[in-house]
Amino acid sequence: MATFTIDINSEINAFVISGIINPIVKNKRLLLTLKRLDFSIKNDTILIPYQTKTQIKILDEIRNLFTKFSLEYTLSENIETELESYHKEEENFEFFSENARAIRNNKFEENDKLVQQFDTFQNVLKQQMERRLYPLQLLSSFHMAFAQNSCNFAVPGAGKTSIVYGAYAYLKSLPEEDSKHVDKLMVIGPLSSFAPWENEYEECFGVKPNSFRMSGDPNISIEKKLEHLYSPNAPELSLIFHGGVDRFQTDIIDFLKRNKTMVVVDEAHRIKNPEGVWGRSVTEISKEAISRVILTGTPVPNGYQDIFNLYKFIYPFKFKEILKFHYHNLEDMTANSSLDSNRVQELKENISPYFIRIKKEDLNLPPVEETYVQIEMETYQREIYDFIESQYIEHFKEDSSATVKDILNKAKLIRLRQAATNPSLLAKTLKDWTT
Repeated sequence: MATFTIDINSEINAFVISGIINPIVKNKRLLLTLKRLDFSIKNDTILIPYQTKTQIKILDEIRNLFTKFSLEYTLSENIETELESYHKEEENFEFFSENARAIRNNKFEENDKLVQQFDTFQNVLKQQMERRLYPLQLLSSFHMAFAQNSCNFAVPGAGKTSIVYGAYAYLKSLPEEDSKHVDKLMVIGPLSSFAPWENEYEECFGVKPNSFRMSGDPNISIEKKLEHLYSPNAPELSLIFHGGVDRFQTDIIDFLKRNKTMVVVDEAHRIKNPEGVWGRSVTEISKEAISRVILTGTPVPNGYQDIFNLYKFIYPFKFKEILKFHYHNLEDMTANSSLDSNRVQELKENISPYFIRIKKEDLNLPPVEETYVQIEMETYQREIYDFIESQYIEHFKEDSSATVKDILNKAKLIRLRQAATNPSLLAKTLKDWTT
């Protein structure tokens, strides 16, 4: 029986199958599978392309195929080296994950290397930042910098922005040749978050940021936005609305390929739907980021499935290995599992090294005392509001199936809120506020 050799050509990113290939070419069933792998024949060898992220998966498919059709094969030295490197990388990731878990749980005092890294981290922040982080913020920021790709599920008021800037300052301080080094920050978030990100930058570093808002200002043309993304000297801080990523997806990917960037998704529960435009576009660009950060105080508003896209963002090439549950499994878990079930506990254990959370009780906040202040509208404002309300309320009464989740009804409620808070907001279309 013929023996084949499976080799690898890293220059063209392809596996090379050599030997007497006629038995393969003449086997229709085998050929059908090879077509799915996009094979080609050159100089009596079979070439099967791969991407870096799919290299081992494609190799496993080829080996399983040969076994299925009882074809003998040997692996070249190059392949053996690649496999050894892959398994070494997997071992390193497991070791890294355990260290990340130790930092998250604040149980690394016996790990001399981590203690030394934490000391270095604190010294860098003392030199680079005007603002001083309190202990839990410092731990969260160190976890974020160490992990490089992580989620922060702290409650509102925990200082997530300062935590991010701490991690960013440390990663920026690393030598340029270091694989973790970053010198640009891209924040994807709601329009209302832009000013806080810019203001907090000044509070943290003592200088105003060199920033560019890609969303929310209709006076900034598409040409200006593209000019920003392709500029050789782009501002350090880029701000863009979740819904604005899809339109510039290819251009943002080019930007990330050319700039060492930390990408932060603020209010990340807005990208939880893997089939939604926002979710797809944001996770797609994450593949080119040096560092990836998820920020949200409500990671699972509808169920465990909401965690799927968040982890797809921070680890686009390893999220399935980390979660160990498919999307439909997580949906089923939401519907049929109690909080203390084995499946839920397994999921928490799987994801725990890569997230950290500051809870409300950690903040030692005084009891909340709500004070309601009623402010009368000006005459013209009341006229505008009453007119809009009369039109929309009638519509809701006539259409008993109308829900707040309907896009049209969402828009109507937004208009009512704008009229109640600041009628000048009505001068712009809703699209102008989101692009």
